[in-house]
Amino acid sequence: MAPLSERLAAARTEVERACHLLLSPTPEQLDQSARRLSDAVAAVTACREAARGSSQPPGPSVAAEARSLQQSIGRARRLLEAAAAFHANWVQYLGALCAGYTDRGEAAAVERASRLCARG
Repeated sequence: MAPLSERLAAARTEVERACHLLLSPTPEQLDQSARRLSDAVAAVTACREAARGSSQPPGPSVAAEARSLQQSIGRARRLLEAAAAFHANWVQYLGALCAGYTDRGEAAAVERASRLCARG
C-alpha cells in the first residue's frame, strides 16, 4: 500500500481536477467533478482509517500534504459556493421575469413542472 502522503497527494489531485472542471461547468463536467470529489472523499476516509490504525505518528510530509489538500478543498468550496449563488440568482431572476413580484417586493417563485423525456 502507498505511503499516507502519496495517498493524500492522490486525493488532492482529484480535488484539483474537480476544480478545473468547475471552471467551465457543463452538465457533463459537473457530473465528472462530483465523481472526482466523491473519489477524493473516499481516499481521505481511507487515509484517516490508516492513520488511526498506525502506531507511528504522521511525519512532516503527511502534514504538508494535508495542508495542500485543505487548500485545494477550500478552492473547490469557493467554486461550488459561487456556482450555487449564480444558480440562485438565475432562479430569482427567472421568477421576477416569469411570475412577477410578491406583495413584499420579492421575486415570485416559478412553478416548475416535472418532465420525462424517453427515446426508444
